[in-house]
Amino acid sequence: MVTLDFKACTLPVGIVRVLEVILTCITFSLVASGYHNPDAFWIWCMFTWCFCFCLSVLILFLEFSSLNSKLPISWEDFTCAFAMLATLMLLAASIIYPVNFTKANSPTQIGASVCSCLAFLLYAIEVGLTRARPGESNIERKDDD
Repeated sequence: MVTLDFKACTLPVGIVRVLEVILTCITFSLVASGYHNPDAFWIWCMFTWCFCFCLSVLILFLEFSSLNSKLPISWEDFTCAFAMLATLMLLAASIIYPVNFTKANSPTQIGASVCSCLAFLLYAIEVGLTRARPGESNIERKDDD
């Protein structure tokens, strides 16, 4: 039986994921509403934003419906690995798109570039939230005796 888990959307990671979905949707919508360029870089950027949007929606749906517990995979590892992949893909798209396609007099392209950069930051925050463990620190302290 499927039960709805409202905590999936109200926890910090859930809120970040909802914002990721919104920003990636805004980004590819802004780019798609403009000139369609057959260039490989343009196609890569569109693929990146659409891929991140679709998988983030899928992750939110599976967590909200508690179906993620029925999958035969490590859900935490999957979501963290996807967030890491999305972070790197969005970093590339956030550099490639403004350098190659954004013009100073096009607010749509500038808005898409800004939303892409913000989506990159949100995915990086998600990686930090999912990999952080209570009581763990990556910084080792050395005692001066």
